[in-house]
Amino acid sequence: RPLVIAGATSFDPFGTGGEHNEDVPNAHDGEPSTAWQTEGYNSPDLDKPGVGIVFDLGQERNIAGLRLQTESPGFIFSVFIGDAPEAFDPEGGAPLTSTDGDDAFTAEDGMELAFDPVRTRFVLMWITELVEHDRYRALVNEAEILAPGG
Repeated sequence: RPLVIAGATSFDPFGTGGEHNEDVPNAHDGEPSTAWQTEGYNSPDLDKPGVGIVFDLGQERNIAGLRLQTESPGFIFSVFIGDAPEAFDPEGGAPLTSTDGDDAFTAEDGMELAFDPVRTRFVLMWITELVEHDRYRALVNEAEILAPGG
């Protein structure tokens, strides 16, 4: 079952510090017709290590998966957990590994990832490769963090 997301913010530590932050609520508002999107880039590799969204669950929770809806399938992302948004280090941190053994994922509309259950408050969806969609970008229409068992 999806957990309540208390808030979210864009994460752009290698850029200007924000990535359409005003649209981040669209990524978890329950409306698949709305979306958060990255800036438009000139190449799929963003010319930097990546960008993302940090989801705040409000307090520590057990998580076991992520469900994604996107109108720009094909972008590459990883999932990290952390104690605070400023603690994320996608360059040196260890991403969660799905129960299939992967730690980087190709976005598909309607995909659901399962992880071994972990306890965390913050979840980072870290995007490292974009797809062509009116320049290169990624759109997250809905992201849900899943509790164990659903």
